Amino acid sequence: MDRELSVLEKSLLQNINKKFGKDMEQMVQLTDDSEYGAPRGFIDTGIYSLNWLISGDFNGGYPVGRITEMDGDPGTGKSLLCEMAIKDPSIGLCIYFDTEAAIDKEFLKFLGVDNSKILYQPIDTVEQLIQVCQEVLDTVIANNQSDKKILMIIDSIALASTLKEMDPEGGQDMGYKARMIRKFFRVYARRIEKYNMALLVTNHYTQKVGQSYGPSKVTTGGTGLTYAASVRLDLKVEELEIDKKLESLGASSVVLQAKTEKNRCFSPKRRIHFVLDFEKGVHRFSGLFKILQDYNISSKAGAWCQLSQLSQEKFMEKDFADLVEKNNWLPAIQNLLNEAVDKNANPAEIEEEAMQEVTEKEEADLKDSKKRKKDE
Repeated sequence: MDRELSVLEKSLLQNINKKFGKDMEQMVQLTDDSEYGAPRGFIDTGIYSLNWLISGDFNGGYPVGRITEMDGDPGTGKSLLCEMAIKDPSIGLCIYFDTEAAIDKEFLKFLGVDNSKILYQPIDTVEQLIQVCQEVLDTVIANNQSDKKILMIIDSIALASTLKEMDPEGGQDMGYKARMIRKFFRVYARRIEKYNMALLVTNHYTQKVGQSYGPSKVTTGGTGLTYAASVRLDLKVEELEIDKKLESLGASSVVLQAKTEKNRCFSPKRRIHFVLDFEKGVHRFSGLFKILQDYNISSKAGAWCQLSQLSQEKFMEKDFADLVEKNNWLPAIQNLLNEAVDKNANPAEIEEEAMQEVTEKEEADLKDSKKRKKDE
């Protein structure tokens, strides 16, 4: 049977490629060394916890050959996360399409970004974006001889206008922008996959008017990006750290929540929290200790923390990053986390088990209380 199937596979490959190979990509067998079926690598987000959320690996990040969408309200760090990705040393070139005038050279230097590898293109309309992207991809295909990755950033798709909208006499353009965006991603999603490129796209939420059920907010530009993206990150502000006595100084930092609404690189619907410090940026270890707590790899009693599977040493949470770097524990922590994930010990199940234990303890205490009253 296996031999007959092998003959059939060879016949299909030969016949399909002979008949259609000139007009479309070759049909291939999806073996372990095939270039299809998996990202071509990852681009570091700059945060271990966010790398893990997207790819399941502390050394992973945004998938290469795929589209990553970041959604969120204003001030949720979308542009910052795009700019932090440019720091990855494996990136040889970044093409930055800016519709928000959001980029700042001095702030990029503060983040440690090499500005010389950024090609900056202000964009007004979706039509301009399509034309320039076409030229970029054609040039990459014809001239790229480097093994370095190419990062394309669209910040943001929501603020790109249309020629009709910019023309005072252009008339109604209801649905026109969404159709153009859908066309853009239908054309370019597969082209990006074929080359050593990654695309990051930021998007905004808009309020649904008169919404009485379902989600009250939706992303702008229709569903084209929603379906084309391999990863969709939902970003929101959890809390501001502000000194009530010094409110005029503003918040010193903000706690952000990142949730994968869609993920083809790792299991979706996971959440992490990390701190964005307005003076220091985002620390590489931010949010990692909380993930380890969720999976019962780390513990905290009062102010003291412990990684009992690695050491009996107790430490303060603020010293966690220094301790991990000093002892080179990151690979070991990754292995422990992989084992916890493989056991399906996800945070939701752990929380459910914990609640069940509390309920059982309360029931036991109630029985003991009734028994004591009866004995009295």
